[in-house]
Amino acid sequence: MSDIQARLIQAFQIEHRDYLAGIRVFLDAAVEAAPAPAALEEAFRQAHSLKGAARAVGLAPAEQLADRLETLLDRARQQQTPLGAEAIQLARAALDMVEDVASSLTGEAPPVDPAPMLAELDRYLGAAPPRRSSLPVGAPVKLSRPNLPTPPVPGPAPADSAAGTLRMEAVRLDRILETTGELLTESKRWEDSARQVGAMADGLRAIEEDWRELRRILSSHGAGTAVAERLDRRLRSLTAAGRTLRRSGVQSAQTARQLGGGLRDDLADARMVQVEAVFGTTRSLVRSTASDLGVQAEITVEGLGLRADRLVLQRLKDPVLHLLRNALSHGIESAAERRAKGKPEAGHLSLTFRMVAGRLEVCVADDGRGFDLRAVRAAAERRGLLSGRSDTIQEEELLRLIFRPGFTTRAEVSDMAGRGMGLSVVWEAALRLGGAVRAQNRPEGGAEFRITVPVSGFAQTVLLAMVKDQIFGIPADGVARLHRIRPSAIEMLEGRPVVRLDGEVLPLSSLASVLGMPGAQVQTSRSSVFILVVRAESGRAAFACDGFVGLRQGLVRDLGHPLPTDGAVSGGMVLDDGRVALVLNPYALLGADRRTGITLVERPETPRTPVVLVVDDSLTTRTLEKSILEAHGYQVLLAVDGMQALQRLRSDRIDLVIADVQMPHLDGFGLVETMKQDPELSSTPVILVTSLAKREDRQRGLALGADAYIVKQRFEQAELLATIRQLI
Repeated sequence: MSDIQARLIQAFQIEHRDYLAGIRVFLDAAVEAAPAPAALEEAFRQAHSLKGAARAVGLAPAEQLADRLETLLDRARQQQTPLGAEAIQLARAALDMVEDVASSLTGEAPPVDPAPMLAELDRYLGAAPPRRSSLPVGAPVKLSRPNLPTPPVPGPAPADSAAGTLRMEAVRLDRILETTGELLTESKRWEDSARQVGAMADGLRAIEEDWRELRRILSSHGAGTAVAERLDRRLRSLTAAGRTLRRSGVQSAQTARQLGGGLRDDLADARMVQVEAVFGTTRSLVRSTASDLGVQAEITVEGLGLRADRLVLQRLKDPVLHLLRNALSHGIESAAERRAKGKPEAGHLSLTFRMVAGRLEVCVADDGRGFDLRAVRAAAERRGLLSGRSDTIQEEELLRLIFRPGFTTRAEVSDMAGRGMGLSVVWEAALRLGGAVRAQNRPEGGAEFRITVPVSGFAQTVLLAMVKDQIFGIPADGVARLHRIRPSAIEMLEGRPVVRLDGEVLPLSSLASVLGMPGAQVQTSRSSVFILVVRAESGRAAFACDGFVGLRQGLVRDLGHPLPTDGAVSGGMVLDDGRVALVLNPYALLGADRRTGITLVERPETPRTPVVLVVDDSLTTRTLEKSILEAHGYQVLLAVDGMQALQRLRSDRIDLVIADVQMPHLDGFGLVETMKQDPELSSTPVILVTSLAKREDRQRGLALGADAYIVKQRFEQAELLATIRQLI
């Protein structure tokens, strides 16, 4: 048996079990209640994929059983025949027979005769077997082609001692990867706990300082000496234990995070395989399919040496093979027709894999008829998909309609192409992987499909954004820029809100409105608007949201069926607190015509943005504090010492001062003293943020007139912001 044949059989043994399990789950649910359209559509697709997989290995009995099952589900899908008890019983029996046929292929079970089951299915369906059927009903069954001998039962793969490697089932590797992702989430919670312990230790240290002062007072009055000494020892012990626990907790959490991250990266890399491992048999499959259809065609495959996630490639396999079958059955003309057009008699297909901007692009093209745009337009009008826009719709938008479920331009559909199931399987597979698919006519003739998806299906970096009270993720490679703009920067162009960013005019929509969330209008009477610029092949657009949480790297999980039909959601990511953030598809965000959700309103009393003066001789500290304050809506001015700060205070309208103490020329104490002696500046609040942690320094600063005193060693962003809100 050739290597290609062995690979085909191995792949079929894995994937056919998934199809059987999925259809059985559907049938079990259908016994209890009428199936939902989305569930019925999914079961139909699985039956179709099962038929294609059986055809690929030349397993005619399984192919014919799956074909009858597909017909049964298709009639229920088209509401021609209800899915009653008899239909469900027959479908279950057909699945059992497929399983028996597959087992006999590997020698796990004796050969079976599916003819009675096929006859029973044909009786129920009331139709003759399909024209392609080569299996006479009632005749003995041969389960493999003459050149495809029955392989031995596969056993556990041995370790490759020479190469120092060990083979592992892919599903086990996936489970380890998921466990690693959960470990990283847990280590992040550990870090948070360590920080909380640190905060408690800092609190104990502050209590210890206060106690020492109280003890001095008690000692001066000769009271409570013994109790004071015991309490003093206990406080010192607790403070020391807190510091030790904080230090060991942080170190352990960081070590666990680093080790977990390294393990995750190594395992994710182990899932990377060459494209050839999944698509290496494509040439032979195309030749076999062309022979079955009586079409002369050849194929060129490029990029088989690229590496990508095995899971991504496997999820792309069925959609890509579907596109190739469609090209052979719908696109490539007959030899006579091609001669009349001056083309070579044999059609040409190409399958190309390449890396584009860090993503995997799969291009399927042919030199056949191409898309008949008039036929596509007519079919769309029949289905009511154009809503009176037939004359204005562009080619790219028109061709997006061919990915709708059940869309077809043909009155009759072939067994090879799949009863009008169309290209929705391609569209859905791309969206579930967080990508997109585009169709177009080639300038030189023929059709072309481009599928763009992430290289990895495991670890992705996403930007987390707030929309109302929910967190959503957007893949980082789909985010161009983040902005915070004034409402006055929003303009109206041809009746639509736009913003000018980086010299480019971008359409602006509310992300909440795009997601169909109720009450999602963005009121531009706010002091500022958070803007997320999303990019894809089709261009860039801006979306308004309620804030940015940060970047996260983790596993984007498939949420199962059904996902929203618009494709905006491609999966979910588990956050540190256990919540699930829906991950959005940037391609879908850009590809749909939705309500903007931006409401321009009058602002008779636009609130003035508070101005904060940051005074520090350290460039790093100034930059840090400036970034924090600007991110929370404050306007920030800078000064490098007290003298420059006084100049700023006398020339600009400043609402609050944040100053260091140790600075050249005029330090923070001197600045506070000078301000409080100046009638025009005395009412301006001052926060001293300094490394001077002694109690006498804090008392001096407050005595001079500082409104708050924050020690840098215990500096927390939340504390600074809360203090500012109290003062202005």
